[in-house]
Amino acid sequence: MTRPLRLALLLAPLALAACSTSLVCPQGQVDCGGSCVDLAVDAAHCGACATSCGPLSVCTAGSCGCVAGASDCAGACVDLLTDGANCGACGAACTGGASFCATTGSPATTACVSSCPGGLAGCGSSCVDLLSDRADCGACGAACAAGQTCRSGACVSEIEVACYATDTVQPVDAALAAAGPARLLGGSPQALAVVDSSVWASVSYPAGVASIPLDARVPSSVDPFDLVPYDSDVEALQASDQLLLASDDSAQTLVVFDPATAAVLDSIPLAATPAAQAAGLFPHGVDVLGGRAFVALYGESPSSGGQAIAVVDLSLDACAAPDPTAPTCSGGGACPTGRGCIGGVCRIPCGAFEKQIPVLGVPGAATSGALPFPGAVKAAGSRVYVTLANLQLASTGGFTGYIQPAGSGRLAVIDTANGDALSILDLGTACENPGALALEGTTLWVACGSFSYPAQAPGTLLPIDVSSAPVIGAPLAATSIVPGSLAFCGGKGYVTDQASGAVLPFDPLARTVGAPVTVCPTGTYGWAWASDLACAF
Repeated sequence: MTRPLRLALLLAPLALAACSTSLVCPQGQVDCGGSCVDLAVDAAHCGACATSCGPLSVCTAGSCGCVAGASDCAGACVDLLTDGANCGACGAACTGGASFCATTGSPATTACVSSCPGGLAGCGSSCVDLLSDRADCGACGAACAAGQTCRSGACVSEIEVACYATDTVQPVDAALAAAGPARLLGGSPQALAVVDSSVWASVSYPAGVASIPLDARVPSSVDPFDLVPYDSDVEALQASDQLLLASDDSAQTLVVFDPATAAVLDSIPLAATPAAQAAGLFPHGVDVLGGRAFVALYGESPSSGGQAIAVVDLSLDACAAPDPTAPTCSGGGACPTGRGCIGGVCRIPCGAFEKQIPVLGVPGAATSGALPFPGAVKAAGSRVYVTLANLQLASTGGFTGYIQPAGSGRLAVIDTANGDALSILDLGTACENPGALALEGTTLWVACGSFSYPAQAPGTLLPIDVSSAPVIGAPLAATSIVPGSLAFCGGKGYVTDQASGAVLPFDPLARTVGAPVTVCPTGTYGWAWASDLACAF
């Protein structure tokens, strides 16, 4: 997301402070106990508030029905493969000495047995796998919410969506229906990343990084202020080697922290000198290739710094290794050579600034009079791709800044197999203000979402074949939204709307788009924004 757009959205609550402070639900949704729900598809409120479907049920058109693989036996959805009252067929109950129902063997055979075979647990009269059974996930009777899947004994959704205006993360299934309750954060979520069993969110107002267990049954226990300073502004999160990389606009650094211990491991400069480091680099997207991090330095003006891609040599294994003998320090005090004072501990560095690859002034990187504004970063093969927004000065609503697209967007292409050689790819007139990037197979997708002034240009999704030299494909129309964040979950594509709480599904193979689905409700100040999304597994 571009910095001017983010600024405009963050100012929205102040401009709308006089609006209603009650929950305002989108059209087609109702307020059920403080949450906006669609009674037609919400399994916890199916047809009416608090009318819940069972763990093997789904809500369709306001009525409960059985999920794929479950059977309707006298109005109840059951698993004929494990249900002791309906073992293999409705009404076929297991009794006497063979009171458990189990499915074993190859080909699979369902039968009543006297005891559950190895690997299966006896829950009531059913023999179930606690690692995958939705009705008994992790423990007997610990059912998953409708739309969730039991994986490794945890109830997880398909997708997690950051709802900025309501300070929540909403789990949804592949059809974008709610899959469990929205999870409240300590601030407004801006970026998401999933590591192991948790979803991590950078939050603002107040600022920090918080974690939420993917399994909604597990309470959150990490204080966001334990991880990054109060005044941080984390623009992007990227998982790498079970660690998280965060681009911090406030500190102008690449922060490395360990989700397992909730500890900041390093804060790596993104410039060669302290003076340049203190300038307006405004780091945004980050990705890792060949042990090096590439960080987009968005900048703000021709003289503020940024307008480049920083390269950091990483040494994550060394800095993440347990180090019980590490000396303590305070206030950034002195440490032994080769260590830095981070969080009161003299830690081994997680990386070192290598160089900046400038794009300002590079032929083709921006239209004359405009600036490139590097934004999103994605590595594919031996190349690193960085979106260039190509923006010029404009004024709207009393705000003046680089917010007007000056023409087609660009893509900076860094060839790491050829000495980081830089080339510029013009994305064409169908792609103004390119934002998020996501890779599906060998196709790189670009979210082209232009808040043009005075008129808004149509949004598009642009596929680029990156199996060899990048080749631009035909744009996919997404005119019903302003494309924001992108993700591919289970082979399906999803893109958020920068102007609402909606998420648009699309098929990357058939090259078709569906109808946008409102996931994030309107907040207390009268607006909604689905700021990011991440695949839960």
